[in-house]
Amino acid sequence: MKKLVKKGSGIVLILIAICWFLIHSLTIYPSPQTTLITSATKVEAVVLSQDDKNAITCYQPSLTTKDITQNHLRLLVWNLHKGLDKGWQQALTDYSEFADFVLLQEATSEQQLPTLLPNLSNQLFAMPFAYRGVHSGVALLTKFTPQSYCSASVAEPWIRFPKASISSLYPLANGQSLLVISAHLINFELIPDAYQQQLQQLSQQVKWHTGPVILAGDFNAWSEERTKLLRDMAQQLGLVEVKFEPDYRVRFNQHPLDYVFVRGMNVIQAKTEENKASDHNPLLLELSFQ
Repeated sequence: MKKLVKKGSGIVLILIAICWFLIHSLTIYPSPQTTLITSATKVEAVVLSQDDKNAITCYQPSLTTKDITQNHLRLLVWNLHKGLDKGWQQALTDYSEFADFVLLQEATSEQQLPTLLPNLSNQLFAMPFAYRGVHSGVALLTKFTPQSYCSASVAEPWIRFPKASISSLYPLANGQSLLVISAHLINFELIPDAYQQQLQQLSQQVKWHTGPVILAGDFNAWSEERTKLLRDMAQQLGLVEVKFEPDYRVRFNQHPLDYVFVRGMNVIQAKTEENKASDHNPLLLELSFQ
């Protein structure tokens, strides 16, 4: 009996030590740490608006913008698996070479993206948490200068690590603006309450906007219920789901996890490629304005 008590006490002490380590190694922010880096320099920004109900904060950078005048855009959408897999740097560099926009999930401060991809000179990050000093979240990289940008996050109900989105507006020559959103949605939840909360955040941002829209990322739509919620939201907002050929998107229970939705844009080409540099395969698109 004494041996069992000692063994049980030892397990409890180990669990306490693990919890202490996690608590002191993990920082969760009330709202994502949101940063714009232009030509490897952090840009100052002021809070433009704050939607407390939906936990969305928008910012105005101190930059002069130029209109997007080109009609075609090339996109890369990719969950980087935090850069844990061999060869991700070269793969990301290759896929991004001709991209106008790169939308990333599971981006981290350790990846040094401003140094790795200097050609995409305007880089937005929304990092809702940091583990052992390494910030993690979503990124939106482009050569175009943003008018404004917004970030939002919702905590995972079980593991508490938040999932985030970053959105940005880019002026167009016709007086409209392009809304681009990189999103990573809640994963570990059986009843999708927090998932719907995050969909509401995305929906609210698209509702505010009247011009073209690109909404993309890892939506963790691994069930029929989640897929229906996602597609219902897209339909209500007038967004069109992009179809891929070939389609090597990573799946769970036969449901794709990664999606791209557009409004006011034509899809010229949309494909995926098999790649071992992440646990997700990259999505490659060419779009044009309607």
